[in-house]
Amino acid sequence: HDRSIAPDTWVKFPEVWRGWVQQEIQIWAEFHDFWLKAAEEGVPVHIVRYEDILLGTPTRAKILHDLTKFMLSASDDQFRDSVAARYVEMAAEEAGHPQVYIPRHGKSGSRQNQDKYDKDLLASMLAYAGDLLEKFGYKHYFVDEK
Repeated sequence: HDRSIAPDTWVKFPEVWRGWVQQEIQIWAEFHDFWLKAAEEGVPVHIVRYEDILLGTPTRAKILHDLTKFMLSASDDQFRDSVAARYVEMAAEEAGHPQVYIPRHGKSGSRQNQDKYDKDLLASMLAYAGDLLEKFGYKHYFVDEK
């Protein structure tokens, strides 16, 4: 998608917003619970956080390396000198962020969308999915830093 809703939507329709957020945290939690349980049962699962890819070349290189190695079911020795490893290295070093399409300008991390969530809404999300939010490194967004 390439559009966002109007900035005052959260003010005009607070109950619709609350309902949508509560629905989405449930969907998010169920999705991640499904895959974590599948991993416990032996299904190969590899988790990548989008915001980690944005952190820069060393981190992006490791993430892409690990992901490609996972997809190829390759050991470190098998992957090290492969053509795939060279492509991963080139992609990770690409200036800026590699783009397949041009998305709308989004925000990631640093509480950039925090104004859309009041304390009660954050608390309800934390109560519903706190363990998962902590496991994936998102809990700090839901806890007051003051």
